[in-house]
Amino acid sequence: MRKRIFIILGCLIILLLVTRWMILIKTSTVEVETVEVHRSEFICKITAQGRISSRNIVTLRSRTNGIMQNIPSSIQVGAKVSKGEFLGEVKTSEEEKRTIQNELKRAKTELEISRRKLALSKQLFELKAISENELIRVKLDYENDKMRVKELEKKLKPQKIISPISGIISEIRVKNGERVKANDNLFTICDMEQLIANLDVGEEDIAKIHKGQKVLIRSEAFPEQLSGQIEMVSMVAQAEKNAPGNIVGPTFTVTVSIANPTGTVLRIGGRVLGTIILERKQNVIAVPLEAVLYTEESRPYLFVYNSGKAIKRMVKIGLSNDESVEIVEGLEPGEKVIISNNIYLKNNTRVKLKKLSTPSYEGF
Repeated sequence: MRKRIFIILGCLIILLLVTRWMILIKTSTVEVETVEVHRSEFICKITAQGRISSRNIVTLRSRTNGIMQNIPSSIQVGAKVSKGEFLGEVKTSEEEKRTIQNELKRAKTELEISRRKLALSKQLFELKAISENELIRVKLDYENDKMRVKELEKKLKPQKIISPISGIISEIRVKNGERVKANDNLFTICDMEQLIANLDVGEEDIAKIHKGQKVLIRSEAFPEQLSGQIEMVSMVAQAEKNAPGNIVGPTFTVTVSIANPTGTVLRIGGRVLGTIILERKQNVIAVPLEAVLYTEESRPYLFVYNSGKAIKRMVKIGLSNDESVEIVEGLEPGEKVIISNNIYLKNNTRVKLKKLSTPSYEGF
């Protein structure tokens, strides 16, 4: 009887120990996600936000004081205009006309004096009484006085505002019947066939960027993607501010010429995201940034999934971008790398997959 009781107690103890061991195994298992790695093209890149502008922006101004008139109803901000299209005219005010007429009388008198002086100088030059340089100086005075008369005569006539280029109207600063002053801005026209993107790049990345690098331009409002090329990198930082893309501190303007923008959905002033291609490398193994950890000595390592366990693997890294890092040594194609909850892992930690399979990582 006593022997039977010992056997029963022994079985219960063994059952309890097995149950406890199974619970410990279950509670020590970490749920993880993995990606299967393979060789592919690796693109080292920098992304930066910016705005669309035009290389050819023309601002038309009033040449005299007057009144704006005859602006067609079709001339509005955002409207397309053709080269030579009529935009309106500035009629010289009566008060301005009287002032110009008085100036014109004096200018004509001075022109007549210059004409007579030139005729006399020619005779003196033939007689070798004056030098050729003196004759040239008198000729220049005469030409300047003649040009002055033409300018004043032109100011008396209504100034027809004609678009010098084809493009869109980005700004209108005047209305019909409104008084304008000499040199006031009237219309601004942007050439849509010569678009550029001005990107804001942080101080930590600007040294990697140079003229000629390729750039992919994506609009935030439209899915369209265009190619471009860096044509200028500013050497002077903009005022320190919170720039687009949450860049804090000094930023530098990188100007990108956009290839074949005709017919695109891009708009002047619209925000875009530029991907600057620093380097391309073929046949590379790359993993997401979150897969790589570092020891206290700053040595990189990661965890490889193998039959329900996390195997710690020391690696050597190469290029990196804002999404992934190149693995130069320590990883082979086809292996599965753990990319989540890896900070809780140690070598040989038991793990279970959150997802049985994930798409292969392309590195871009």
